[in-house]
Amino acid sequence: MLYRILTEDMNCDGIMEIVDGHFTGYTLYKTLGVYKGATEPSLVIEIDTGKERCPTILTYDETIKDIAGQIKKTERSRVCTCSENRL
Repeated sequence: MLYRILTEDMNCDGIMEIVDGHFTGYTLYKTLGVYKGATEPSLVIEIDTGKERCPTILTYDETIKDIAGQIKKTERSRVCTCSENRL
């Protein structure tokens, strides 16, 4: 399963600390979000779980939602969305 979290790039180091607390490996893209012609720095975090077991007591879905919630609360992000794609 490939999970993707999209959020504003307000504090990349802080966001990496949050994700590092749950996963040892992931991909982070710095990108540009566009809404109604306005642009803002954004981040895309991709976590490929493959066939490995979840490293916490939570399920992967719960872990990704927890990460998104922490990002939204800690980084005061207005937007933090999650998606999942079967590989």
